[in-house]
Amino acid sequence: PYIEAKDIDRWIYHQSRWLEWGTARSPHLLARPTFEQLYEVPEKIVAADVSGAENRAAYDRDKMFHSHTLISFVPWHSLEGVRNNSLKKSARYQEELVGPSILPMREELEDCSRRFSVKYLLAVMNSSCARDFLRRNRRSNIHLYPNDWKRLPIPDVGMNQQERLVNIVNEILSMKWRDPAIETELLEQKIDHLVYHLYGLTYPEAKLIDPTLSEDEFAKCRA
Repeated sequence: PYIEAKDIDRWIYHQSRWLEWGTARSPHLLARPTFEQLYEVPEKIVAADVSGAENRAAYDRDKMFHSHTLISFVPWHSLEGVRNNSLKKSARYQEELVGPSILPMREELEDCSRRFSVKYLLAVMNSSCARDFLRRNRRSNIHLYPNDWKRLPIPDVGMNQQERLVNIVNEILSMKWRDPAIETELLEQKIDHLVYHLYGLTYPEAKLIDPTLSEDEFAKCRA
């Protein structure tokens, strides 16, 4: 199974493509191949590179391979023990150091990544708050590069606060997996409200909407 940027929406993707794999040609004859472990983690986020600079990220639990038109966001701890030259360009294990280094330590990154739920990160990345930040800080009006995303600060909060967003993301994913065309605007507005609060910002409708309200109560507030 294989996907490209044209196959993803915000939250989910639509897989109908297949990649030749495990043959004499692929992956052995691929130019500049990435490493398989990057795709084969239990869960990751994939975001469109060519997206008109809009934040469009999807949740992957199926170890999906993809083209260069998508960016994989993988928790460092999911790659624990994986060693290759690609990863060494970003971080090193203590035992891999051969002198002074300005690179971060793998051990510290892996410990840090365990503090964040992947679905919590997805909620922040798909929020209007992240969209506005990326619009102001992007390098291109067409592409969203990995370094653009790396500049997005993630609120470092406890799992109990993350769980509120994770629960909403689970609801959106469940609805989208059943019916990709279903409208989830109200749930996404709840996410926006909570994310604005985590950044210490004022949501435009924060005085009117309590994020703990049910969907029906939430809709009444908007009415």
